[in-house]
Amino acid sequence: MRTALQKIPLFPLSMALYPGVTLPLRIFEQRYLHLVSESLKSDSGFGVVLIRSGGEVGHASVWPLGVYVHIVDWSQGEGDY
Repeated sequence: MRTALQKIPLFPLSMALYPGVTLPLRIFEQRYLHLVSESLKSDSGFGVVLIRSGGEVGHASVWPLGVYVHIVDWSQGEGDY
């Protein structure tokens, strides 16, 4: 049986995320704000992958394995962090 591949957006992090774990994130980069917005609009998820080299801000190389996640709660927050 063949499964169709689908492209999904990826969110690179400097820490591993495991299935069943909730992780609060502070999102500030426009590209990831867009990712979150589209995910909420379409009720779809995205991939979270561990950064292999580089940083969370800017370009990064990631490991070829990740976790597919859904947003379960969203708050825009207030004030400076």
